[in-house]
Amino acid sequence: NMRVDSTPQGSADDMDLEDSKDSKQEPENKDDDSSIGDPNYKPSQGIVEIIVNYLIRVASTVEPRDHGIPSRSLELLKQALTIWPGVTIKSNYFEKVLSAPDQPITALGLVNVILDYQLHKFLSANAAIVHKGLLHCLNSDNLRVISLVCNILGKMLRGYPPDGPDNGMAAFYTSLRDFISTALTPPPSAAAVAAAQASGGSSEEKPVLPQHVAHNCILILRTIASNNPVSIDKFLPLIVKFLQKSTKEHFVAQKAEESRPPPPPPSRLGPQVPPVATDPRVENQARLVLYTIKQCISLISLRPEQLTPAERKSFLTTLGNLMEKSNDMRLLQHIAQLSSFWIRRVTPSSLAPPSPPDNSGRDTPAVPPPAPPPPPALSILGASASAADAPAPIPTPASLTLPEMGPPAPCHLTAKEKINFLLRMARFEKIADPKICNAFLENVYSVVTDDSIPRTDLAQLEPVLLLGLRAKDDSLRSQFLQIYDESLPKSIFQRVDHLFSIQNWEPVASTFWLSTAADMLISFLPADTPLSLSSGTAMFPALSVVENSAMDLDVNDAEPDILKRHRAFTARLQSLTLDSFLPILRRLLHKDSELAYRVWLDVFPATWQMLNGDQQE
Repeated sequence: NMRVDSTPQGSADDMDLEDSKDSKQEPENKDDDSSIGDPNYKPSQGIVEIIVNYLIRVASTVEPRDHGIPSRSLELLKQALTIWPGVTIKSNYFEKVLSAPDQPITALGLVNVILDYQLHKFLSANAAIVHKGLLHCLNSDNLRVISLVCNILGKMLRGYPPDGPDNGMAAFYTSLRDFISTALTPPPSAAAVAAAQASGGSSEEKPVLPQHVAHNCILILRTIASNNPVSIDKFLPLIVKFLQKSTKEHFVAQKAEESRPPPPPPSRLGPQVPPVATDPRVENQARLVLYTIKQCISLISLRPEQLTPAERKSFLTTLGNLMEKSNDMRLLQHIAQLSSFWIRRVTPSSLAPPSPPDNSGRDTPAVPPPAPPPPPALSILGASASAADAPAPIPTPASLTLPEMGPPAPCHLTAKEKINFLLRMARFEKIADPKICNAFLENVYSVVTDDSIPRTDLAQLEPVLLLGLRAKDDSLRSQFLQIYDESLPKSIFQRVDHLFSIQNWEPVASTFWLSTAADMLISFLPADTPLSLSSGTAMFPALSVVENSAMDLDVNDAEPDILKRHRAFTARLQSLTLDSFLPILRRLLHKDSELAYRVWLDVFPATWQMLNGDQQE
């Protein structure tokens, strides 16, 4: 039994309960004191409508700063709809708020909650209001608003698929597609406008939407793709062009960040010089552009085979530019994982679309797990209504909670495309992140060992193949050393000649490449060669008895047992071959430069003596 004793401050005229007249009048209100505490009590339909619509009215009309009343009203509304999911809801309470010029976060939160309990009933009765409000909200520069719009749109798409029967949503979906196309279409250049005017064409210029609207549309497309990836096919050309534009903006922002003077060193004398202040709008815009780039890549990767040859070339070129120039580790890791899936068909379990970056840094945090009911909209509103309903004029993707997209689709790269991909990924080998570096080297190994690629084409990969010879991962390095060893001539003279006269060591000039050269010389040795100890290394030390020793040692009893074990040890050494010794030595050569240098001093002179005079010349 719920009673309303008071209304929020400043809204007494708006919070009366006279709207109950619109509902069916009950014969008599039987809610008396005798029903209090009755577990079998059920309020009448009129009372239920009063309670639910009053909560909606409070949440949509009370100022957000009034002690968190809107947020609390949403929580109570969830509880009420859980108990009475079929109650009739009046939309006139929040219709004006949904179409207001300011950000209608609370009104969107209301719609989000209501659709969780009565999707078809509410939309069939209020479709025009919801459609008009959602299209209006797409112009907002508050990404919390766009996040709520995406959640609402996702529920609408699941309940009313665009390719399903027309249930009053076809007009809305058409308007939404037109809006997205307009926002993502780049404006014509001044030369194109002048040429059109000179040829007698229309001189009317289409209105240019704010820049943030295009970013909003990418998030809307992400929501559409999470329900049906085929629906974004017609937008792929626009997404590719927008990706190119955003990539250029990312490079400009990155260059500006790199050119910023470093903070002055601390000084013990005099006042501290404050660092150069940066515009938070510029930083947030740079993060938004970077986040949009990741979303565009994820969208295109869902349908790569639907790109035209020109679009495919532009997309792969843009990815190559990002791999060569971008400094964002999250973006590079995402591209490395995507390329691993396309080149090696690695299960893309780690290729979930990147989550929004945090306000406090430039890197992107891990993707959070999807929140269980209640719906994500309430988690965006948070516990404090003042923080949730406050306008956020600076775009920042920190509060986004978006539907998850599916894994990327396979992209059948040609041999030339794979080789170009790897050549442009070469800088990944210098990145400190082992995941990015190993993903690159594993891609190189996969392509080099692919029998379907002609050997003549693989000659271009020799510089990146040498990078694998200094891999920090032992297993990866061993695989590359095996490939390189098999590619060298078997003759000792031809092998030495290749190492010193033909091979270009410039790609690994910054490392101690003699480790590899020494490895290639000792790997040439026959594996079944028996090992022999150098003179004096296995001599048994002489036994001596210290005079006046208190220990009573019977040499005659100790000597046979010690010598027996020593003979067994030397016999075991004589049975060993080079095969049991070389693998360990070859691994140590790449871990200890001093050891590699000493081995080289021993191996190279011996190898040189094996060559005749003409070969030495």
